[in-house]
Amino acid sequence: MDSGGTNQTRLTFEIGGTRAPVWSPNGRQIAYNRSSPIHVINANGRNVRQLTKHNEKKVLHPDWFPDGKLITFNRIVADDLHHHANIYIVDPVTRSVKKVTDLGFNSQSPKRSPDGRWILFEEMAISI
Repeated sequence: MDSGGTNQTRLTFEIGGTRAPVWSPNGRQIAYNRSSPIHVINANGRNVRQLTKHNEKKVLHPDWFPDGKLITFNRIVADDLHHHANIYIVDPVTRSVKKVTDLGFNSQSPKRSPDGRWILFEEMAISI
């Protein structure tokens, strides 16, 4: 929709809903969570692509690098004793995923710095 709240256009129709949409820097694509995996859709609602294969895990909070070439996100792995979140990067073209944190606490909600050099994220202690 436009900033005044008119011209609303629905882009996705998936069961289970979509969350955490974020515009690509050039405004041509939108990354979002669909159930759990990260997806990208063109701004016109066409060409939906699943980028991550973590269907059994919680994959959340996509955020584009300023140059639009990579997307950060966090992945939560849970077991009977605790859950643990780390930050990952995915290439939207090759769909290759790289883990970038393993700090012994939950690293969540990544955001890129304007120059792309830094990742800002929330930190939470792990319950044992």
